[in-house]
Amino acid sequence: MRRPSVGDVLLGALAIVLLGTTIGVVRNELPRPRLLLMAPFRPPLPAGVAVIGTAEAARYLSTGRALFVDAREIERYRAGHIISAVSLPFEEGVVPGAAVATLMRRAPAVIIYCDGPECRASQRLAERLRDLGYGRLRLYEEGYPAWEAGVYPTRSGDAP
Repeated sequence: MRRPSVGDVLLGALAIVLLGTTIGVVRNELPRPRLLLMAPFRPPLPAGVAVIGTAEAARYLSTGRALFVDAREIERYRAGHIISAVSLPFEEGVVPGAAVATLMRRAPAVIIYCDGPECRASQRLAERLRDLGYGRLRLYEEGYPAWEAGVYPTRSGDAP
C-alpha cells in the first residue's frame, strides 16, 4: 500500500474544509431558525424580572394595570414616550423620587423600557429597582421603537 503524499493530505483537508463550509452556509440560508454565526452578547436577566413583548405591553396599557417606566435619557423621553410612562433615566445609584416610588409600589406591574433590544438601560434599571426591593417588574425589551412602529399611543414632552 502506497503512503499518501503531502499533496494528497492537503488536498483531502481542503476538500473537508470546503465541504464543511458549504454545509454551514447552506444550513444558515435555510428557513428559520437560522444559526447565528456571531450572536450578540446578552447579559442574563435579573432574577424575578419577566420579559414581555409589544402585544402584552399593549394589553397592560389598555387595562391600566401597569406603570410604564422609561429608562432613557430625559431628552429622549421628552421627544416621545409611551403614553402614561414616567421618566426614570438609568444612572448608577438611581433612586426613584417619592412620587414615582409610590406609583411603583401600588402598580400591579412595573414595565421598564428603553430604545430596544440593544439598549441595556432598562435591564440595568430593572436590576437596580429589584435590588431596592421593588417587585412585579417586567422588561419590555423591544422598547420604544417597536411601540412607535406598532402605532400605539405615544406622547411627547414632560407629562406622562
